[in-house]
Amino acid sequence: MIRPLECLRPSLLSGGFHKARNSRRKRASAPQSARPVALAVAPALLAASALAQPADDGQGAASIRMAASAQGEVLVLPSSVAPTGKIVQAGVALTVSSAEGIRTYRATVGGRSVTTRVNESGPPTYLAFDLANRRFRQLAHAIRVELDGGQPLDRLVREVGGVSGKAYPELGFALITLPRSVDPGAAVNRLNANAAAATVLFAPPRRRPSVVHPHAPPRRATTKADLSADLFVFIDGSRIAEDRAVTTSVSVVNWGAADSSAARLFVSVASTPTFDHSIWSTWRPVPALAPRDGWSVDIPIDIADQPAGRPYYLLAEIAPQANEMPGRDYTNQSVAGLMFNASGLPQLACAEPGRGGLPGTPDPLYAQQWHLRNTGQTAYADGGGAGGQDLRLGNILTNGPDGAGVRVAVVDTGLEICHPDLAASVEVGASFNFNARSTGTAAWFGADLDDPFNPYPAGDHGTSVAGLIAAEAANGIGGRGVAPGVRLRGYNYLEALDDSMGTFLDAHGASRYAPDSTDVDIFNMSYGGLPFPVNAAPEDEQLFAYGTRRLRDGLGAIYVKSAGNSFDDCASLRYPLNARIGCASANGDSLNNLPNLIVVGALNARGVRASYSSAGANLWVTAPAGEYGTLSPAMITTDQVGALAGYGAVFGDRLASRADVNPNGDYTSLFNGTSSAAPNLSGVVAILLDAVPDLTWRDVKHLLAKTARQTNSTIRTLRSSFGETSRTVQHGWRVNGAGYNFHNWYGFGGVHAANALAEARRMGGDALGPHRRSGWFHAEGNLRIPDNDGGGATQALMVAGLPPFANIEAVVLEVVLDHPFPHDVGIELISPAGMRSIVNPPFNEALAFDTGGALLRWRLLSNAFYGENPNGAWRLSVFDGAQHDLGTMAAWRLRFDYGDHPVSSRPIVGGHTP
Repeated sequence: MIRPLECLRPSLLSGGFHKARNSRRKRASAPQSARPVALAVAPALLAASALAQPADDGQGAASIRMAASAQGEVLVLPSSVAPTGKIVQAGVALTVSSAEGIRTYRATVGGRSVTTRVNESGPPTYLAFDLANRRFRQLAHAIRVELDGGQPLDRLVREVGGVSGKAYPELGFALITLPRSVDPGAAVNRLNANAAAATVLFAPPRRRPSVVHPHAPPRRATTKADLSADLFVFIDGSRIAEDRAVTTSVSVVNWGAADSSAARLFVSVASTPTFDHSIWSTWRPVPALAPRDGWSVDIPIDIADQPAGRPYYLLAEIAPQANEMPGRDYTNQSVAGLMFNASGLPQLACAEPGRGGLPGTPDPLYAQQWHLRNTGQTAYADGGGAGGQDLRLGNILTNGPDGAGVRVAVVDTGLEICHPDLAASVEVGASFNFNARSTGTAAWFGADLDDPFNPYPAGDHGTSVAGLIAAEAANGIGGRGVAPGVRLRGYNYLEALDDSMGTFLDAHGASRYAPDSTDVDIFNMSYGGLPFPVNAAPEDEQLFAYGTRRLRDGLGAIYVKSAGNSFDDCASLRYPLNARIGCASANGDSLNNLPNLIVVGALNARGVRASYSSAGANLWVTAPAGEYGTLSPAMITTDQVGALAGYGAVFGDRLASRADVNPNGDYTSLFNGTSSAAPNLSGVVAILLDAVPDLTWRDVKHLLAKTARQTNSTIRTLRSSFGETSRTVQHGWRVNGAGYNFHNWYGFGGVHAANALAEARRMGGDALGPHRRSGWFHAEGNLRIPDNDGGGATQALMVAGLPPFANIEAVVLEVVLDHPFPHDVGIELISPAGMRSIVNPPFNEALAFDTGGALLRWRLLSNAFYGENPNGAWRLSVFDGAQHDLGTMAAWRLRFDYGDHPVSSRPIVGGHTP
């Protein structure tokens, strides 16, 4: 209904001192390893995660309106609702009550009730009741408008009182950012009344860096009678004003399955990362929080009188609560800070350190980079790994290719574009700082648009990720990257204080200006999230479909995504079985279920799953990442420049004291997590694209799957008893009907770069025929799930009519689960060829919540059936593994991505290269 114009002006930004760098460390703990993936807090999906109540929008207490969303009609609640008896609209009875600063909303439909709560002070929040899924959702402060050449975007922005608008012509829509005082439902209805097809947007997940550090997993096995709260403290970032004033935002989220108690949030600033002596401190009261609920506060930071030219460190913490699971207190703290230059101003640009390398000189840390060539070296840890357990680069390290000319975007917290070991790889003017979008409204006043410098001194995740990909080779300093010839850029999406849908689209290939991300070949996405079973937004799906269909001149951009670090993160319940099958599945991240991405897990230096690496049927491959750098090796990579900033300074790694190989403190030996596995894989992909530029995104995935090496080959199938019956809860390595080995810990196996390169040169590009996607095949559903019974229930679905040549490239299962406690439920999918894939293990932390009457509509991805033909009888086996909750698989359906794979491209059965 509108014709696209240029972006009117960037959104007003808000936020807070450090984008949720959760240190997960005790104040007086020994030096810890830190490595983010990123945390994504899914807002308002069950308990709304509404952080505050807005001012009155003038619509009246009973102004509940119907509005359109991409997922169907929703009821939008006004920004100010007084306590009321009952309001009935669209068959939903809504009641509102208020007590002690907390407003409680209850929606009753079909005889079942759903409840959410919000705090009555702070930034505005609009809620909607999602009629299709019977749950409350938090709305974004933006709306979507379809493009069809009608009204100009600037007119529509003015019509709804918007802040800004930006068109995405390739995706067919525009986004209009609204002031927080404007009701998104009212704005949508106003535009639709004038024939502009508009929809509200649900608030996007907050994807943020987390930290992986050594900790003893909680040992207490719990029952549903003893559910735990689980508080996470996030320092969300800082606004840096023109007058140098710094305001920091801190969020507290209860990611457990029980209510938390009221608490105190303590915030302090110190001149050293040990926090032995605070130079400034304050505290704020935190209300009791329901499960999956949150609270946030803006705090002015007063350190103007402190000496200039140095970093300052910020700590936010809450004392562990009595009903938190023992061993989980590391999530109750977050560390950040801010750097100040010699003039006493916040440092917002990369400062050239005045030192560099000497071309043709050996790199002093290269010999310890086991992921490149593993000889059993220790990488400054107590012990080493196993020889040969690396990326299998072989002669590539000396003869190339080295990724020359391949454009790689590090979508992360930032990038030090002047780092002595990265500057040679950085593409001048191609990076983008989302916190410097426009003068006067920038979150970081004075920052440069093309310099995504991270001003927080507690480690820059993006700079360390970039080093694994592209650190310069043979320049006499540090180590080297997997593909040092690439053209590197950074998008600081994870630090963007405007973490809206538009920022996400801009950083992942949908924007032609401010920034131009359409010329990127590989997007490295070293982030993940607190697991929660939510589907990707339609805009996400459109973005990645466009990126893999249109970018790289139609060959498709490559999206490399971390699987997550949640194998050992049980927050609410921890059954003994979780120690063997994991706590939270990689399928719990909303983006990890999209077939357009390559989801990568982590290997340690012995070639087995890293202890933290999330498992799941959606994994594609695994790559080296290491453990914690103390007892056994982590990664050696670039750190923030200088001895006073970075992971080495904050966590005191052993490399920080090695003046012979790290004289200036520019490197760390503690980086790990699937955040490390992703850039190592991105480097391998860059090598493939350098050698064979016409590889499509599907060719790349195919090459990795075909040549992956089976690691940890002796792992066995695990069975467990539930009630009177036992069943398999984890398969060993299995060979599917097309000859591919698969395991939920490893996907198709460990990356074998040399074999993938040889096969790429043999196979050439565009080898798999056209990419096709089927429609949905619907099952009968209404499958009753017996309580605490390993036998469970099984239902068949006949798939027919797809081409006989079709080779599966992805299977997406969507379930509609009507179960009061889905944590109990395990789900297995069986193909016509007999391949079995556990798409959701029992006791998945992502599902540890009381649905309160809501339906769980969730898509899960399995790669285990790659290469098989989809036609035939598929079976879904569902079981309940614990007592007291009875549910139903209300509906389920399947969708297939497929192509025509030449016989020459298929593996010999069981024939992966070791």
